[in-house]
Amino acid sequence: MSKANKRKFYYLFITLFFKTVINFVLVFYVAKVVNVSDFGSFTLSFVVMTIGVLLIDYGYNLHSLVLNYKNDDEISKSISSIISGKIFIALFLIIVFLPFILLSPSYSDSMSVILILGASSIPNSFGNLFYSFFKAKNQYKIEAIGFLLQGILLIILLLINHFWGSQDIVTISLIVLVTKILYFVYSFLKFRVEFRLDFQLSLANALKSYRISFSYGVHLIFGTLILYVDTLFLSYFTDMETVGYYQSGLRLVMAASLFGAVITDGYVPEISKRFQDKLFITKKMVSLFNFLAVFYTLLLITLAFYFNSIINILFSSEFELIGRYLIYILLIILCRAAGIVPGVILTSLGLQKIRALAVTYSCGLSIILNLILVPLYGLEGAFISFLATNLLLNFIYIFYSIKEIKFIKITVPKIIIVLVIYLILQKMFSIDNILCLCISIIINLLIQGFTQKKLKATS
Repeated sequence: MSKANKRKFYYLFITLFFKTVINFVLVFYVAKVVNVSDFGSFTLSFVVMTIGVLLIDYGYNLHSLVLNYKNDDEISKSISSIISGKIFIALFLIIVFLPFILLSPSYSDSMSVILILGASSIPNSFGNLFYSFFKAKNQYKIEAIGFLLQGILLIILLLINHFWGSQDIVTISLIVLVTKILYFVYSFLKFRVEFRLDFQLSLANALKSYRISFSYGVHLIFGTLILYVDTLFLSYFTDMETVGYYQSGLRLVMAASLFGAVITDGYVPEISKRFQDKLFITKKMVSLFNFLAVFYTLLLITLAFYFNSIINILFSSEFELIGRYLIYILLIILCRAAGIVPGVILTSLGLQKIRALAVTYSCGLSIILNLILVPLYGLEGAFISFLATNLLLNFIYIFYSIKEIKFIKITVPKIIIVLVIYLILQKMFSIDNILCLCISIIINLLIQGFTQKKLKATS
């Protein structure tokens, strides 16, 4: 591996780690210090923040990865239009939703948390955009430092609050807001130095950016809504405790999927720049497919055999009820893993419209299934809906991507034998406790390292 690629890997790893700290350790911490019902209220508010972020993002972050950065004049105009677009979306959301929240007859701690985390979505979204410009230019260090600063501040403030403050969801939400503001400020300062543009707020340019980034926006909005439609329906048809249980399972799925999101960010700029070199892309995608196949196989084996230990580490014994739905969680993680490589292919080759249509159809299916299944089956209905939605989405992804690149190919058959033997040994000797879990993780790392070595040898 070249020095440049090593640095890229390290920065991506830092970004991945602190994204995990920010988005998941926070949620896991809240689960430890509040009851299931308050956890449901916090995570529902977190969903509102995430939806706010994706609406303001409008797919700009993904689109920015494939812009032409060699033409300074063109990139300056594109960035100015994108920033105008985001500002007008943010203003629209504030005008529409702020009075609704403040004038709600049942204003409570939950509403306060929704307001605070909703406000956090604005600096978070603009920070994401500024970092995406650096990623597109292969400057991954800037984003890594941004997440590092945000993660360290989050941990420090949570520790201070834990020992000398108030462990309630409103205070924790205020801490999140502070960290998002720091995240944005650092990104803006770096952006202002690197990208010199004469920005003017323009509605005309904003409308132009909506049209150009439409397919990316549709993909982002509906693709993310797929994750949260179930939660919104559960909050309407059931109670906050049920939402809390569902969110604990969903957070495991999202944590498992985060690795794929970082992989996508790393591969899309590289592949899109050589989209005409099908041989190069095929080699890259076959190698990535094999690497991810082993990674997610090991992850699923670990979750299957040590689920209760993982739940107790990340959440608490109150959440063990979610183990009844383990099969759904494993199948959903498998489906989402299967869509990583096809997603990279479709975006890198300029087939984003297919992804947009796929998530639109899938989101529609999710709404229909949730309307039918959640009132009838509650928590299980939400999991069934989410699984069916992911099956449809990945069927479309794989169908169209494999027409372009034949990426499904096992290049290291010996790995399959190793995985089968490992699965049998787990079945025979595993005990669901922390010691066996730690041993399993060490073995997983060894197998993954062996896989990477073999993949390099065959490439």
